[in-house]
Amino acid sequence: MTSTSLRPATSISAGWGASTRAAKRAAIAAILVAVGLGIAFVSDSLISVLLVAAFAIAITGAAFLWNEPNRLFAIAVYLMWFEALGVGPVNTGRTIAFLAIAIPMARIITSRWRIPAIEPRVWLPIALVVLWCLLTVFWSADVAGFITGFLALFLGVAYAVLFAIFTESPEQMYRLLEGWVVVGVVIGLLSALVHYGLGYRSFGFTGGPNEYALYNVEAFPVCVVLATRSSGWKRLFFWAAIPVFFIGTLAAGSRGGLIGIGMITVFCMVTRPGMPASKRVLAGVASLFVVAAGILLAGILDPERFTLLAFVSDRGAGRLDIWSAGIVGLKEHWLLGYGIGGFARQALALVQRAGGSLEVARQPNFRDQNNIPAHNMYLGVALDLGLVGFVIYFGAVGVAIKNLIDMLRSRWRDIAWIGLGVMVAVLGTGPFGSTINVKMQWAFMGLPGAYFVRRTLTDREVRRARHLDIPAPAAIASSEPTEPLVEPDHVAR
Repeated sequence: MTSTSLRPATSISAGWGASTRAAKRAAIAAILVAVGLGIAFVSDSLISVLLVAAFAIAITGAAFLWNEPNRLFAIAVYLMWFEALGVGPVNTGRTIAFLAIAIPMARIITSRWRIPAIEPRVWLPIALVVLWCLLTVFWSADVAGFITGFLALFLGVAYAVLFAIFTESPEQMYRLLEGWVVVGVVIGLLSALVHYGLGYRSFGFTGGPNEYALYNVEAFPVCVVLATRSSGWKRLFFWAAIPVFFIGTLAAGSRGGLIGIGMITVFCMVTRPGMPASKRVLAGVASLFVVAAGILLAGILDPERFTLLAFVSDRGAGRLDIWSAGIVGLKEHWLLGYGIGGFARQALALVQRAGGSLEVARQPNFRDQNNIPAHNMYLGVALDLGLVGFVIYFGAVGVAIKNLIDMLRSRWRDIAWIGLGVMVAVLGTGPFGSTINVKMQWAFMGLPGAYFVRRTLTDREVRRARHLDIPAPAAIASSEPTEPLVEPDHVAR
C-alpha cells in the first residue's frame, strides 16, 4: 500500500496573529480586572463579588475559545462526565451545547473560516430529526414540556456538530479518549466508594444513575481499542479500567446498565477488530459465560437491585406502571405523538387511567420537575414523536451505523468500531433508558462527517500526485486537516 501525505493546512485560527491574540487577551483581562475590582470596592455583598468573578471567568474563557475554537472540542469530550454540574438552569452540558453552535457561527460571520462541506448522508438525517421535533410544537400537549425536550435534544445535536467539524484524525481521537477514560476511572472509583462504603446509589456528575451507567457501558469498547493499541503499563491500565467501569455501573444501581454491559461484552469479544474469523465463534461462546458470571456477581454484590426477585418486587422501580400508561397514551397519539417532551407531563394522569400504582409520583424527576419519563427509549420516542418521528429518529441512527460500517475499511477502523459499540450500548440499554440526547451517541453520528471530508481531500491529493487532475488551485479550503493523512485503503494500489 502506498501513502500520500497532505500538506498541513492553515489552522482554524488562521489569520489571527499571535501578537494580536495576546494583545486582545491582555486587554480583555485588564478590563475584567478593573471592572471586578470596582464592583468589589463599592459592594459589601460577597455574592456580588462571586458573581463578578464568575462572569470574568466566563468572558475570559469565551475569549480564549474564540481564538482557539478547536480547544472547545477537547473540553466537550472531557466534560461529558460532568454534564450536570452547574447552578440553576445553567450547567456544563448546556454551556458546551451553546458554545458548540455559537462559536463556529460567529467565526463564519467575522472571519474567512468556513465549516467543512459535510456530506448529506451525515447531516441530512440529523436535520430531519431536528425539523420533525420542531414541528411537534404545533400539536404539543405541553409547551413547557416541548421547550424542555427540544433543548435536551439540542445538547446531543451540538456534539454531532462538534465531532463533524473539529475531528481531524484517528490519532486525535485516541488522545482525547485516553483522557476521557482516565477521568471515568477516577469517577468510577469514587462511585464505588460512595456506594459500597457509604451505601448511596451513585450517579457520578451526570445528573442520574442511568445516564452515568450508560457512560460506563460506552467506555468498554474504548478501553478495548486503547488497550490493544498500547503497550506496557498503559496497556495494563486500559484493561484494568474495564472492571472499574463494571463496578461503577453496579454502584449506579442501573438495571439497564447491567443489560447494556452484557450486550457490549458480547460485542467486544465477538467483533473485536483484527480477530481471525475462525476464533469469533469460540469468542461468542466464551462471551456468554463471561456475561453469566457478571450477572451472578452483580446479584451477589447488590441483591436488592440485580436479582430477578428484586426486579419483580418493585415492578421494575415503577417501570411496569409507566409502560402500561405509555401504551394507553400510544393508542391515542400513535401517529404524531404528544410532541417532544410531552408524554412526561401527561404520564401521571395516564398512570391513573391505566390503573397503575401512584408510587411513581415519588420519583425525583416528578418531585423536582413535575414529569415522569417513559423509562424506555423506544416507547418514549414513539410517545413523543409518533410513528412518523419514530421512523425518522431511528432511521437517522441506522444511517449513522451504516456510515460507521463504511469507515471500517479505512485507517479509521478502530474509531468506527468504537462508534458501533456506542450504538450497541445505547440501543441495548434503550428498554430501560429515557433520553434521546446521549452525547456519545450523537458524537459518533456526527463523526463520519469529518471522515468523509478528509477522505475526499485525500483522494484529491492522490489524483493530483498522479497527474490525473488539472493542476491544483493555489490553496485548498481551510477545512483541510491539520495533520498529514495516509491514503485510505479504498484508493490504495
